[in-house]
Amino acid sequence: MPFTKEFWKERREEICKKMSIAQKKNPVKYWEGKSRSEATKEKIRQSLLGRKSSSEANIKRSLTLKGRESEKKGKNFKDIIGKEREEERRKMISDKIVKQYLSGQRKNKMHYKQAYYKGTRMRSSWEKEVAKKFDSMNIKWVYEPKRFFLDGCTYLPDFYLPESNNYVEVKGYWNRNKKDIKKVSDFSKEHDLVIIDSANYEHFLKTGNITESKYVTENMSM
Repeated sequence: MPFTKEFWKERREEICKKMSIAQKKNPVKYWEGKSRSEATKEKIRQSLLGRKSSSEANIKRSLTLKGRESEKKGKNFKDIIGKEREEERRKMISDKIVKQYLSGQRKNKMHYKQAYYKGTRMRSSWEKEVAKKFDSMNIKWVYEPKRFFLDGCTYLPDFYLPESNNYVEVKGYWNRNKKDIKKVSDFSKEHDLVIIDSANYEHFLKTGNITESKYVTENMSM
């Protein structure tokens, strides 16, 4: 007989009928299923001897995970994976970002409180005020002229002054991990860079003269 829809329909009805009869005869035994022989029970008992229960295994696994977490607590990623692997990971990410910039896949996005001046969108009100001061002093300026690729990072200066051929970085507050200090330090080795930060910003707006930032001079060599 071919396995047609009619065949499976009849087969299903037959099985359901047998199950219904078995349930009516002995409801308890029907739900419990067939009883095992003593020999089968003994085999199962022997196979389970020495085996830890699932609850014990879960407790042990939980304690192991907690122990690992406690070992990692208070450590940074470099301490966990090692200095060499961390440097390799950083270089790989840096190379990937550089390729994205060169190919045009990654663009410089504004994630800061923006300000506009003469149709130019700037990253902060400080940069806007600096641009105004340049104009009052008849100094030509170009905002974010181009991105430079340094060793392991990229750097985008805020202003370029073509008449004096130098760059200007406006920085309100420096990063605590000295990342920004390293960028400007590496960049200033090959380019003339002037830094305006919280130490000399007010002085520059009043006088137009840029005094050397004490914070930068103290940390540039770090």
